[in-house]
This record gives sequence, structure tokens and C-alpha cells, in this order.
Amino acid sequence: MVKADSLKVEEAISKHLTSENDKGVDELSGIIITGELLPDNEAIPAEEQNSEQASEKVSQENIPNTYGDLFDTPNLWINIDRTNGNRKEIYISENEVINSLKDLHHDIVEFPDNEEELIAEINKYIESKQTGPLPLKTQIKWEPMQLTLATYIQKMPHGIVDKQEAGIGATTLEINSKRHSIIVSPTKILAYTKYIKHKDKALYVGGKINEERDATNDKEIKEYLADTKLEYKKFLVVADSLPGLLEQIKTDDWKNYFLMIDEVDMIQSESNYRPKLEDLIDYYFQFPPKNRCLVTATMREFSNPRLQQECKFKLTWKDTPKRNIQLFYTDNLDALTAQHIQSLSHTNKILIAFNSIRHCKNIIKLLTSQMQKECSILCSTSSKNEAGDYYSELKPDNTLPQRINFITSCYFAGVDIEDSYHLITVSNAQQNYQMLSLDKMTQIYGRCRIPKGILSDTIIYNTRDDKQKNADKNYQNTLLKQAEAILQLQKAASELGKQDADLADLFQVVQTAIREKAAVQLPREKSIKLTRKNISDKNVTAYMNIDYLVERQKLCNTIYNSYKNLPANLKEQGHIVKSQYKAIVPSETQIKLDIANKKESDDIFDKQLLSAIDEIREILKQKGKITENDLVIYLSQKSCRKYVIRLNKLWKLADNETIMDKLWEIRHSDKRTYKNLKNAAVFWALDDKHPFKRDLLRVFKIGRKYKASEIQELTAPIVKYHLHKTIKQRASVSLLKALFLVERPKIYLIKGKNPMGFKKHGPLRIPRTEENLREYFLL
Repeated sequence: MVKADSLKVEEAISKHLTSENDKGVDELSGIIITGELLPDNEAIPAEEQNSEQASEKVSQENIPNTYGDLFDTPNLWINIDRTNGNRKEIYISENEVINSLKDLHHDIVEFPDNEEELIAEINKYIESKQTGPLPLKTQIKWEPMQLTLATYIQKMPHGIVDKQEAGIGATTLEINSKRHSIIVSPTKILAYTKYIKHKDKALYVGGKINEERDATNDKEIKEYLADTKLEYKKFLVVADSLPGLLEQIKTDDWKNYFLMIDEVDMIQSESNYRPKLEDLIDYYFQFPPKNRCLVTATMREFSNPRLQQECKFKLTWKDTPKRNIQLFYTDNLDALTAQHIQSLSHTNKILIAFNSIRHCKNIIKLLTSQMQKECSILCSTSSKNEAGDYYSELKPDNTLPQRINFITSCYFAGVDIEDSYHLITVSNAQQNYQMLSLDKMTQIYGRCRIPKGILSDTIIYNTRDDKQKNADKNYQNTLLKQAEAILQLQKAASELGKQDADLADLFQVVQTAIREKAAVQLPREKSIKLTRKNISDKNVTAYMNIDYLVERQKLCNTIYNSYKNLPANLKEQGHIVKSQYKAIVPSETQIKLDIANKKESDDIFDKQLLSAIDEIREILKQKGKITENDLVIYLSQKSCRKYVIRLNKLWKLADNETIMDKLWEIRHSDKRTYKNLKNAAVFWALDDKHPFKRDLLRVFKIGRKYKASEIQELTAPIVKYHLHKTIKQRASVSLLKALFLVERPKIYLIKGKNPMGFKKHGPLRIPRTEENLREYFLL
């Protein structure tokens, strides 16, 4: 055995015991001495590793972590008694279960005075455990105490890891572990900032990062995999790029990687508008139970029963920071934020967390002209044009670029800011995506990596005006039951359709109707689907959407339904909170600035969209068609996303020139105008002898006038028969105006057909035999 340097150990112990930094694992103060003492930990049989069904079974058994899962050599420890510095020995079997870092405490034997006694004591202990004698030439490695996860363990635990605090080195631990790893982040910013720190070991796999780095291509991945200099392969992957990476790694090989999905709470929060995020959970369960983990510092409850069964590993840290918060409740967030910025020292940096480019620009315009020159907005690259000249990024040393810095949601988690600043967190409860949970506020606070770097801590918030009465206390169960009922109906319709060919078309209509109902309608945002197609193209429950809905209801009904609740909840967490109400009437200047900023944003978006439209027109001219691959590049651009999604649905129905012009005209209108355009295009594309088209042309005559009640009376039975849907009077009139050229002096005069002015038919004509019209019309 190689001797550990006793003097260095003693010096390190003394230094650790006198350290001013008291942050550490609760009740834990250990210095690791490791050696290759025991056999390899039991591996899951290969046939089970490669079987999805076996993985399902193993997952349900809730396999706990053992010392062998957390350490390469998990047998020998020195434990330090903080009160008097006594050293003691702990001997641990690699098969011993550990569920949290607190479990690192075990039965302790006295530390022998000399090495011979130590070896004899170790051999005696190991033999008593029937594990065999200790090899005398075991290498012993001593690691000094550092207040990160690497201080206590050598590999990330499997299962759901509740790390509770940001910045404790979870990613670094896994990158330095002795195994192949795939570390997935929800956003490019998170993946790339972590890659910057580990360029020598890891490969970034994701989209383009401004001018710094192009999107990762297949060639780079193949070259990295073939690099024999790297014993262990480490991929830092953007969520959307995971499927492509797994295709490059052979199927038999990627299940031997350890999959770590970081910031899993962001998947719960954002899957409602990024539905592909939940695909990550599908891939997660394809990895063996001991080769996967979900990590977050702000753990929320999961509705997914398989995740509920996953083993949990909790990191309980003592001396977690208790904040000293100045809390302002107001009905004018922008004006109060601007006032507070101006009240702070003009020498220190300021960080304002507000998930809205438009509001950030409003606040900047309310500052003095000199202060406006000191502002920057750190946001995603997709919002770069909207941020305009204020767009910026962290400096290479992770410090803030300007004195006054605004950050949006892509900087709320996983980003290290090595700077000191006054922190202002703004929560706008009037908009769902700007409304912050307590956990999200904690994440924002945790971005600072400088000890005592938060110079002051301010939260500015408002409340909602659509308070729910008699909120469902079992909302999660209600949503789960609703999703299950929907899935059962879809399954029954599918099976009945297979059994009877005559009913197949009818049940296809039924399945479409069920999908329409499988969503929760929310004010101020699009409906949230309760079911989804998984990576195997099967209908399943959209658990992450349900998690989002449950969290949203909690925020609306227990945090932001009264100005009293946020301070009460923060105090409950142990923070010192001073609350104040500030009413500010919007000035004429502020109102004008808001209107001007909206117009400026619209103009920026329009310029970018016009450029994209010219490029798409050229594609259509050359190829005669467009594909989803042609449009992918535009989906990442905020200004183009809605337009290209709509274009992809409509371009086959009529001439492209008219479709593209009409979509441009309605780009800033509400969804009703798009609904009318789509219905008009679908009606135009219907075969002239289609029964639905024929019936409507029979009952509505050109040159005749109709009252709204008459339109409803004539339309309702036709829609009911062909689309299997009950239509109200207002919807009947909207449908008529989409299908016919209508003039309305006092009553509705039908002047002609083709109100959108389509010039010719597109490549898709809907045949007269098509009965599932609900797939096409929006009612």
C-alpha cells in the first residue's frame, strides 16, 4: 500500500476545519480516501439492458443507488469529526444502499496509529464481510475537501436527483466520471455554456450559437466517436438534438452510456409550447435504470407514474442561503422597475430578470438617456432581432456585459454568472409565461456564483385578475382521469374500426373529434393537450403538460390570487421579507412608449419575415413544393414560426401566391382570421362534387340575403351531418363569410364564391369520398 502523506492530510484537515465557508452537506464532513478494494459492482445482464420490457420491469422495482453506483472504489473512507478533528475509519461494501448523502455515515472503527495496523484492520473487516483480503499494493488517492458534489461522490446517482441547490457541480462530476455520458439540456444556452468549460473532454451537439459555433453536424459526431485519445465520450446535447445523436451512436452502444437530463423542471414548464421536450422522457426510459438520471435544483411533483416509481436521491445541504428580500407589489411593473433601477448605486452592476423582451425595452426607455447606453438584454438567439442593439451575451469570463443587464428565461437556469450585482426579479402574473414560481425565483437567485455577490435582492410582482373560485383540489387526478378516458376512447374507436370495414371511416372521424376534446382551454394562451404521440407514434398521456397545468393552477390560486400570498410563501421558506405596495398610474409618456415599442417589435419581425418569405418563394419556384425540412430553419426564428407552421398546413390547398399573401396580411391578427382563411382554403380544395360543398351551395344562393338566425338554421344540420359538430350562430356566420363573398348592410348578402380570391387549385384536392372533414375544417 502506498502511504498517504500524513502531513499534507493534517494540513488539509486543519485548513478545512478553520474554513470560513460553512456550506456543505448536512451532517457530513468527509475526506475521501479511495482504493480499488472490491470486485466490480453487479451489472445488469445484457439481455435485460437491451430489452425495453426488462427496463420497464426493473424500473418498477425501484432499484436504489449503492456505493458501487456512486464510487469507482467505494470502500475506504476517513471521517472527520468537526468538533475535535479526530480521524476515524469507515469500511463500506459497494453493494450497500445509499439514498442520500446523509447516508454516508456508517458504523465507525478507530483509526489505527500506523499503516501495518491499518492494513490488518482493513483485512480483518473485509474478511468478516466475506469479500476477500485487501490487496497490499492498492493505490490510495486522497482528495482534499471541496464544496461540490465531487467532494462526496465520484459519479452521478441514477434515478431522480433532487440537488436542491444550483452550482454544486453536477455536470462537472458526470463529465469527469469514468464512463460514457450523454448530458441533455433543454436549451442551447445551457448546453453550450457547459461545453465551454469542458471543451477538452466533451462535444457540444446542438444548433448554431451566433457566430461562435455552427450547428453540430454528423461528421463532427463521427470524428469525436472515433477519437481514440478520449477514453470516455462525453456529449453535451440540446434536447432537440438527442434523437439525431442517438442515431449516430449505434443502438447497441448508446444504452451503455449514462443519460443525464438536466433541469428537468424546465421540461415540465415548457413542454406545453415545445411538445417535443417530453420525447426526452421516452428516450430516458429506453436506457437501463442504472444508466439514467433526471436532475433539478427545483424539484416538482411528477404525474408520470413511472417517474413516481423511479428511485430518488436527495442532496440535503446545510446552511442554504436565507434571502433578505425587498418585495414590491404594484399594478405598473415597468414604471416601478425603472424607478428602482434609478434608485440603486450608479457604480454597481444590476441584473433584472424579466421574461419579456418588450417589457425589458419598455423599462429601458423609461430610464435616463445616459442609463439607456449602459443597458443590455441577454436572451435566446431567436429573440436577437427583437432585442436589437441591446442584445448581448455573457463575457467569456461569465461576467455581465453592461452595468444594467436584463435576462430572459433562457438565462434563468443552468448559467453561471461570475459577477456581483443588485438583483431585481419581476413576475408578471397577467401573462402565464412571465409568471414566476417560487422555484423559478430561487433558480434566478442561484445564477450568481460569487460569494455574497447579490448586493440587494428585490422582487416586483402583480396579481391576476381572473381568480378561480372553487378550484379543483384534486386537479392532477382529474386531468389524469380525463387523459385516460380520452386514450380509452381512441383505442376503442381504433379497434372497432379494424373489426368492421364499414365503420372504419366513421371511427376515424370519432378519433379526430376525441383529439380535439383532449385539451384544456386556457385564457391568453393556446390550449394544452392532455395526450400526445410518443416516439413510437402511440397515443399516450402528456404527463409534462399535466404537470404544467397543475403548477399553473397552483400559482394562480395560491400565489398570485392575492397580494398577501407571495410574501407569506417566501417567509415560509425562511427568508426575511419586507413588503410594500406602490401604485403608479401609467403616464402619457409610458403609454406612448409602449405603443411605439410594440410597433418597433412588429417592424423588426416583419423585416425578418419578409426575408424568409422571399427565400420560401424561391424554394417553391425551383422545386414546386416545400417540405418540413425546407421550413426547419425558420421555426427557430420567433418572427417566422407562426407563419411557416400555417404555411405548411395550407400551401397544398390553393395557389401559393395567394396563400402566402393572405398569411402575410393576417400575421398580426388573432387566430379567428387564420381560422377563416383555412376554412376558405379547405372549401376551395374540396372536390366540386363533395356532398358537404354541394349541400352548402344548394341552400345558400348568390344574390340572396340572409339573417343571422337563418344562416344558423340552414348551416347547423349540414355541419352536424358532415362534420359531426354542433355549431352556434356566431360560428355559422363566420363559416359563411369564409366560404362565400358576403356583404353586410343590415343583413348578409351573398355576392359570390371564393372570398379569398384564390386563382387556382393546389396539388391537393380533397376527394368527394373524404368523410373525416374535421381533420380539415376549424370550427
